[in-house]
Amino acid sequence: MGSRTWSTRARAWAAVGVLLVLVGTVWPTVWLMDRTADDDGAGIANVLALPVGGLSLVVGTVSLFVAWRSRPRTDDLAVLVPVARDLLRAVVKGEAATLARLLGDTGRARPADVGFVAPEAAEVWWRDDGGSASGSLDDVAVYYRSLELGRLVVLGEPGAGKTVLALRLLLDLAAEARATLNHTPTARVRVPVRLSLSSFTLPEQPCTPSVLYERLEAWIAEQLGVTYGVPPAVARVLVADGWVLPVLDGLDEIDPDHTPPRRARRVLDALNQPTGDAPAGPLVLTCRSRRYRELTHPAPDPTGWRPTPAVVQDATVVVIQPLDTDQVTAWLAHRFPDPRGPHGVHRRWRRVVTTIRNHRRGRLATCLSSPLRLYLACAVYTEPDTTPAELCDLDPETLDRHLLDHLVPALTRHHPRADGTHYHPDDVTRWLATFTHHLTTLAHHGHSATDLHLHQLWATTGTPPGRRIRRQTTTTLALLNGLLLAGFGLSHADIIGHYLPTTRFDWFVVLGVEVGIFIVTALIHRAGVQNTPRRLNLDRLRESSGRRLFIQRLAFGLTFGLTVGLTGGVAPGLAFGLAFGLKIGLAVGLAVGLTIGFTDGLTSIQNTAVRPSQPLRQYIASELANGLMTGLAFGLAFGLAFGPTAGLAVGLLFGLIGGPVDAAGGFVLLRYLFAVRALRRAGQLSTHPARFLDWAYTAGLVRLAGTATQFRHHDLQTYFNRYMP
Repeated sequence: MGSRTWSTRARAWAAVGVLLVLVGTVWPTVWLMDRTADDDGAGIANVLALPVGGLSLVVGTVSLFVAWRSRPRTDDLAVLVPVARDLLRAVVKGEAATLARLLGDTGRARPADVGFVAPEAAEVWWRDDGGSASGSLDDVAVYYRSLELGRLVVLGEPGAGKTVLALRLLLDLAAEARATLNHTPTARVRVPVRLSLSSFTLPEQPCTPSVLYERLEAWIAEQLGVTYGVPPAVARVLVADGWVLPVLDGLDEIDPDHTPPRRARRVLDALNQPTGDAPAGPLVLTCRSRRYRELTHPAPDPTGWRPTPAVVQDATVVVIQPLDTDQVTAWLAHRFPDPRGPHGVHRRWRRVVTTIRNHRRGRLATCLSSPLRLYLACAVYTEPDTTPAELCDLDPETLDRHLLDHLVPALTRHHPRADGTHYHPDDVTRWLATFTHHLTTLAHHGHSATDLHLHQLWATTGTPPGRRIRRQTTTTLALLNGLLLAGFGLSHADIIGHYLPTTRFDWFVVLGVEVGIFIVTALIHRAGVQNTPRRLNLDRLRESSGRRLFIQRLAFGLTFGLTVGLTGGVAPGLAFGLAFGLKIGLAVGLAVGLTIGFTDGLTSIQNTAVRPSQPLRQYIASELANGLMTGLAFGLAFGLAFGPTAGLAVGLLFGLIGGPVDAAGGFVLLRYLFAVRALRRAGQLSTHPARFLDWAYTAGLVRLAGTATQFRHHDLQTYFNRYMP
């Protein structure tokens, strides 16, 4: 690979070098000054500090050079193995918590032993990767190891347990990899990493499958850095050299449900690309059965044209089966054990077990054969004072509704808030209904009906949706800038008057700029819903490619800014003199260039999150940081041109509008606060919706897909949709 990274040894040499420079230059002077008379000490210090400082500078420079040269290559096993070991530890810790959250269990969480089978032979027209005709969750790692290339596609109906099966496989493979490293510390292992395909952004412009595969690899490497803290250069080597087994969850979520799977087809074409001289690499992919059939057996469109079929070539496909009675019984015995009772199940659940075993195709057995419904039943009847036997008396039409009606009360009781208190079930239901109303409204305007982003709440608040929030944000931001500008005009009229011929004209300038700011702000805030929030990414400065990108953005910004600034400075130069026009042009050009360089070079699109509140907080932090960078850039430029007072005032002014301008969609913080205030006053949302979503994520009501929050299952979203305000 050729790139290098900082190791512990290299950092130690660098620290020694810096310490030598500091100690060697500062300490002799302080020591001599403290032990001699003032006059003599100063003279002796000045004489002796020069050679001592020079020597320490040379030694420190040599130490820094050694540190720089001793950085190991990123493809060195001494670098990759420790990173792989740390990555395995982080993956196991995070995904074990995810599995426990999906199962609604703690401690030794174990999913039901769901089975899977190969599809009918008549349905398969592509090469597979071997494997037997059937298997189950408990031996899924053994089944996967029997594949020649390690390419597995997991299909199933909604709620069948595709993600749970993928998690179980991931944890089993990770445990084997950790055991291998413990036995052979220098062994080469493959680290399974689960990634949500809904967070992968495909380029809008058409590209070849090989180019898209390179982009997919870059995205996987970026996820390793964002989610698990792997250094970017090392992450790219891990992915390129086959140290990572991508577990790609949710192929069906790339395209909206009501549209053809065009993006999914492009992803499959990319996944079939060979890696160098080797065939296509190993992977695990999950998808809904209906969506995958649309890819493998596409139907003609209204014009009669039939798209080209798409598959994961050289991959074994398995379809998850419903749970049978024995599997349901075994899992209930695991969740609610009583070794002395019949079937090892606690007496509260004995009537349920007896009913499903005596009526294996009855309404209750059919309901609990779905892993999702089985989870709902266990979540509702977790507490020892509940009576699951009442499920046996319900008809098929009311079973689902009964479980969903009692889910929120059970979860609020079982999952306290961070401060130890509990949400009221009615509040939780009403707030989740507000989110479903938000998603439904967005879907009517062509946006996703499943991906919830908190920074988009403003767009569906009020009647008509979003208009009042947009006006409030525009007015507030314009008034803030107007007050600042007016205060600057009142306090520093002499600075303005130094360049303008009439003092009274100052007020016309202030008024004109204020109107201009209001119009520009209004135009900015007419922007629609933003689907790609950005985050501050200072990690770019840690690697050479990131620094090159930052320098390129800065150079482009300076070139563009100076061109625009000098061109725009012609008019004021003709009106008030060449010197004034030149100062204005240089100041504006320098400020615009620095703003573009810093804001575009040090921010990047968010692709993943560890909790629902994180994307909003990172988005706000990025916007505020962009505003600060913009303010510093304009303040520095105008300070150099017109003095520090003018620089401070202009810096504050553009700092307030810099964030919204760069965010290209409005002041996220203001819009969010106004939307939350309106929804809270209407009783439709919590005072702190970000905290509430974090709780809902912990309780298992919602999940994360990249940076988007989604309801745990479509059936849950449909249920809360009935309570829409």
